[in-house]
Amino acid sequence: MMASDSKIGVVMPWAGNGRFCTALAEHVPFDVACVGILDEHRPQVDELFAMRGLFSQGLSQWLGSGFRRSSLYSQAKRYGWSTADTADLGGDHFLPANCHVAMAAHSAAWNNQRWWSLILARQSQAFTSLERQKTLLMLRIWQVGYDQIDESGMGRLLIGHDDRLLHADPQSEMLFLQNPSMLEQLLSLLHVIVPERWPTLRDGQMHDFVVRVAGRMCWVQFARDRAINAKGSEHWNLEIRTALDERIPAIGSVPDKRIAHALAYLHDCYDRSPNLAQIATFVDASPFHFHRLFSKTIGISPKRYLQLKQLQVAKWLLRTTHEPIGAIAGRTGFRGRGHFASAFHRSVGVRPSEYREQGWAGC
Repeated sequence: MMASDSKIGVVMPWAGNGRFCTALAEHVPFDVACVGILDEHRPQVDELFAMRGLFSQGLSQWLGSGFRRSSLYSQAKRYGWSTADTADLGGDHFLPANCHVAMAAHSAAWNNQRWWSLILARQSQAFTSLERQKTLLMLRIWQVGYDQIDESGMGRLLIGHDDRLLHADPQSEMLFLQNPSMLEQLLSLLHVIVPERWPTLRDGQMHDFVVRVAGRMCWVQFARDRAINAKGSEHWNLEIRTALDERIPAIGSVPDKRIAHALAYLHDCYDRSPNLAQIATFVDASPFHFHRLFSKTIGISPKRYLQLKQLQVAKWLLRTTHEPIGAIAGRTGFRGRGHFASAFHRSVGVRPSEYREQGWAGC
């Protein structure tokens, strides 16, 4: 299983932009690497998800013109992998001079015009047959790790800068085929909520919100990222969980920026259990005025909202991990196991241990 990048343990295979390259380098030495899920008819830079090494701006031009007629790609598409020297590629490529090049490719299962593609280059020596096999296997392992969802009610999506669906796990793809408007609604909410709550969003940072999409309560975790600094290179990495037993409100657009920023703060900092004064200071308001405004806008007090957020994450951890209950209490901002158990029982109606044993559904 891929390691976690989030304090709540959510698996985001591409967040951070370099994990795959780091793992690959342990098996196959290289100077330059580029990986993505490319549309063979019209590849774009937002379909690239990991980079390492020196890449020129010629990469964007190559995707727009040279990729489709690349002998390296056509052979990799046919045989799974191919090799060449940059001298044999002519002038239409983006790699450093005097390099040995290897490429692995295989079709995305649900979309035959998209190809998982990995290009490696190095100056030291040609790639061996064993290294080429390792390269292809690593690419396949990465796809399997992304597509294999062990958690019920969860899906993964990769969305391009212009809302193209770049990839989805098979179950999510089936869901969107059955409910074609669901993805459109989800992305509309994403593009409204994110600038309101995180106006200075940074690439690679994970955040989350709860919304209602097509009648479903959804817990959405997201990170925006890009592999190259170029126009239109950003993409969105989403994980969506169906929230069946939640009491935390589903909140879309919040025009008051103080409340929007407070919601972002509570979702980002729930594990620190901030008090009213700290939240009010963050949004530059007096505690009294902020409490009244938040309660009127959201329908519950900031303290109650924080606790519901903490319990949301705690329930998820109880269902999907084997972590000790005391450790979960600490990770979700409670003072200790006793405080956590008491708050959990009051809100959920059962003790944390009973919740875990019963295997409750939802998030």
